Amino acid sequence: MTDATSGSGLPSAPIYRRGALIEHPALDSFAPPAIETTTILGMGALLWRRRWVICATALAAMAVTVLVAKQLTPKYTADGAVVVATRKMSIPELETLVTPTGDQALVRSEMAVMSSRQVLNAVADKLHLDQVPEFNPTLKPEDDSLLARLNPIPFIQGLMRGPQKQVGDPQAAIHEGVLYTLTKNLDLVNDGRDYVISITYKSETPEISAQVVNTLIRTYLDQYVSENRAATIEANQSLDVRGEELRKQMLESEQKVQDFTNKTGLLVTPQGTVAGQQVAELNGQLATARADRAAAEAQYNQAIAAKQGGVAANSNVLASPVIQALRAQEAEAARNQSDLRSRVGPNHPDLKAANQQVAGLQSAINREIDKVVSSLRGQVDVTRARESSLVQQIATLNAKATASSAAQDQLQRLNDDAQSKRKVYDEFMLRVAQTAKPQDIQQANARMISSAEVPLHPSSPKITLMALLAAFAGSLIAIAGSILYAQLDHGFESLEQVRTVTGLPGLAALPMVRNLGRKRLPHRYVVDNPTSPVAETLRAFRAKLRWASEGRSLKTILVSSAVPGEGKTSFALSFARLAARDGCRVLLVECDFRRPTLETVLPPPSRPGQPSFLDDPAGWRDWVGVDDLTGLNYLTATEDTDRLAPMLESDGLGAVLRDARREYDYIVIDSPPVMRVPDAMLLARSVDAVALIVSWKRTRQRLVREALRRLALDPDMPTGIILTKVEKATGQDVYSGYSR
Repeated sequence: MTDATSGSGLPSAPIYRRGALIEHPALDSFAPPAIETTTILGMGALLWRRRWVICATALAAMAVTVLVAKQLTPKYTADGAVVVATRKMSIPELETLVTPTGDQALVRSEMAVMSSRQVLNAVADKLHLDQVPEFNPTLKPEDDSLLARLNPIPFIQGLMRGPQKQVGDPQAAIHEGVLYTLTKNLDLVNDGRDYVISITYKSETPEISAQVVNTLIRTYLDQYVSENRAATIEANQSLDVRGEELRKQMLESEQKVQDFTNKTGLLVTPQGTVAGQQVAELNGQLATARADRAAAEAQYNQAIAAKQGGVAANSNVLASPVIQALRAQEAEAARNQSDLRSRVGPNHPDLKAANQQVAGLQSAINREIDKVVSSLRGQVDVTRARESSLVQQIATLNAKATASSAAQDQLQRLNDDAQSKRKVYDEFMLRVAQTAKPQDIQQANARMISSAEVPLHPSSPKITLMALLAAFAGSLIAIAGSILYAQLDHGFESLEQVRTVTGLPGLAALPMVRNLGRKRLPHRYVVDNPTSPVAETLRAFRAKLRWASEGRSLKTILVSSAVPGEGKTSFALSFARLAARDGCRVLLVECDFRRPTLETVLPPPSRPGQPSFLDDPAGWRDWVGVDDLTGLNYLTATEDTDRLAPMLESDGLGAVLRDARREYDYIVIDSPPVMRVPDAMLLARSVDAVALIVSWKRTRQRLVREALRRLALDPDMPTGIILTKVEKATGQDVYSGYSR
């Protein structure tokens, strides 16, 4: 049988052949499918159907979280801040050796110092935290709250740890508990972009939270001050010792210079020895003398050249006032001579007198030039003599210096060593003068930029946030559970799923009747409520039977199920009663010979204790009972398992059904479950159609598959599945009623 159906919704193509199973794609893939979660729309539809479960789970998680949060002790958080690496120890020229530069390693180191046992011990002692119940569990009263009684953690810890014996001093254990509480609730944070350390502490008492933060900061800064003072004292002591050593070395080196001078008789000044200074002075004088000699020689040579050339152009000659006067007279006489020559003859007395006058003046000028040259010659001789004398003196001094050069070199080395040690000592004493003294005001390598204030509102528990997170987590759990549940083999949820998974038509989905009491059972409910959704759905199923197989009515219907408790008997009786009430001629045949139940719900037969009607197929009419409420005809059976197999294998039921077809519109046969006994497989030979009852979201799909395999129906046998006990029927072939 395939998915193709006739106009009535029943399949017309075969799935099974009698005695052997024909493979079919829909049946071969008959496994817990995941069709609802393969697409976004399918996922959305699945979550929409589970929306109330998801909402309920989220609300339940919120309620539980709020209840638990209300039982928790509120905590108050105070915060402060310090900045580190803003200044260094006041030890000039030495601070790079004792104080690291400001970087993140320094910040992390300072955070470790703040949370160290030494600092926390000081905080605990200053605040007397061992007298506070929050830090000392021995002072806490016993907690009798519901949350404490339901908390499994102490019990689990007791099982894991076993009996614990008190070891050591009880006061030490209390002290360790105080430090543990401080460490657990203390938080130091640095964002890595600056040198600010944020300090937060969470406590059950707002005052204690602020006191812990402020005391921690003060203790940390005081510790730094004391460390700086100790470092300063130690540095000054080391500097004093070093200074005394340098002074001693300097005095020793100077004493060596003095002793060597006294021993050798060498006089050493800051500029060197006396001989060395004399040689230096004489060298300077010799250079000057040589320069003077060269200048005198140059002037003398110029004067000689001027005299020989007849041109007295020497500067010394020109500078002589006598020569300058004579030259002026010579020029005047030459001018007079020239004038006379132009006016008189060469033998004129005036011209002769003028000529004698010019000659006399020239003779006087030459005599004066000879005097100047003689003077320059004397200067040359004097400078040469001085130069010679200086050379002799320098040679004498050099001879003396050479004779004592070894002593002078040693003395020079001693002087250099003494000067270098004095320089070192002077510079060191300058640093000592600049170094901080223990009595100076010391400042920490950090400062407080924000003190802690007493918090006004608790920081935890954050009930609103916790409730929202719990709702979100509950929703996720519910969604995951819904998806997981959809993947499991939890039966059929809709007729559409029946058609998709099995390839068989979903004939009906009967809503669950929630009214309690015997009179409100489904077979009685449809009689009392003929316009209810259950009744309308049964009528729709009856219409499909009437017009199935191209207009040929299907009169004989076998009603069975995979396992007990599916509601097959209730469906058969409800369908038969409603059809009889609607005016149809209906015969209900009970073929569950192993566990007959019709006698418990229908009027007792006229012949109590009757045997099975199959013993005498020709006289079956004698065993028909009539329902007074609806006029339904029925055949009940007694429990008889000894002769069950021969009766079912015989053609007695077929004979009864062939005879009853002429009198009844519908013949409904109630059979045992397929998975328990083979009765349904034998009874299916004599019917027109098979209706397999499946409980909604209860009967596993693998059981339905196996039941269909065991039935091994004829290829032309119309077969369908009916869902029962449906809480909310959706999809095709479901009717909700139309009456007022």
